[in-house]
Amino acid sequence: MHYSLIGATCRPPHWLETMSEHQRCNQPPEVLEKGSRDSVDVRLMAILPDGIQAHEEVLSLARRLAPGFYLDVGNVCNQYCLYCAVPRQQLYQTTMNQAKAQVAGAATLGFKTAVLIGGEPTIWPHLSATLALMPDYGLCQAVLTTNGLMLAYPEVLSRLTDRGVSTVGLSFDSFDPAVQIRLSRRQDYPEVIARTLDNLATSRAHTYLYGVVTGDLVGQEDSFADQAAGLARRFVVPPAIILAGLKPVEEGAHRFHGLCVSMEQTAATVKAIARRLEGVATVAYRDIPLCLMSGYLDRSLDLYHDNATVSLATGEQSEAGFKNRRIFARQCDRCSMQSRCPGLYAGYVDHFGSREFLPL
Repeated sequence: MHYSLIGATCRPPHWLETMSEHQRCNQPPEVLEKGSRDSVDVRLMAILPDGIQAHEEVLSLARRLAPGFYLDVGNVCNQYCLYCAVPRQQLYQTTMNQAKAQVAGAATLGFKTAVLIGGEPTIWPHLSATLALMPDYGLCQAVLTTNGLMLAYPEVLSRLTDRGVSTVGLSFDSFDPAVQIRLSRRQDYPEVIARTLDNLATSRAHTYLYGVVTGDLVGQEDSFADQAAGLARRFVVPPAIILAGLKPVEEGAHRFHGLCVSMEQTAATVKAIARRLEGVATVAYRDIPLCLMSGYLDRSLDLYHDNATVSLATGEQSEAGFKNRRIFARQCDRCSMQSRCPGLYAGYVDHFGSREFLPL
């Protein structure tokens, strides 16, 4: 498999090669250049609710990720994960002019950290140039969210850290090669991601592994935790682990029945991994209703962070758009934590119902 290098002038690798024939026939091949936006999505630090004392390691992780603004580079990707929550009805990439405008606008609002999201930022043709201009606007660090394929090349990772990438968020769901291939839909994934982990282990960048809890992880908690512990010992800067509930949207909605487990099972899986990795690696979570995480509320990144949309012209904040897709069960109205809870997606309730949720 060939991967384009950062800043290359050739067209970015096409994620269509990993799609089914039905998907390919219904997917427009054009990549649109996305122009101006008058707002940015941001991630802010939040005050923990009364009675919850900060978990110092999770707090340190949260502070590396926020406050920051999201720089969406587009939805083009060199992978097509089975549970992908990114809309792909039309491919687009952010222009260099728009990226510069967002960097300048976010800097004016006081942000010092950019969180690069996609699609896949490492194949965005303007990544290198955008990282290079950030210091001119006072931005001192960048968080890279990535599937990690390009980081199998050590020179790519070195170039990124040289240009200000201080934290790498690596999408990583399983140590089992068969599960890795199934979820990524790439036969070469286990080999490539092993090289990526080797490179990250000796990097000066902080790393966190971002895993989505699917049925493949349930019942494999001990194995996952033990292998994660072994991996952590190889790292110069031990990686944190963020585990998330599955989002039944976009591709994840089409594959929901074959991947999703109940939120009760998701919560139990996260707790089991956190217990086994206590004192070895930082384990945090998100997108899991708080009522299911009794005893582990201090590890919920949903409590440390608040997401919003901010006008670049006025600085006025409004609710983040994705929150409009979340719902609550009827009994959640009696919960003291409802305003801080990530809630549910309608597709989840349609499948599992809502009896498992009890007000705090």
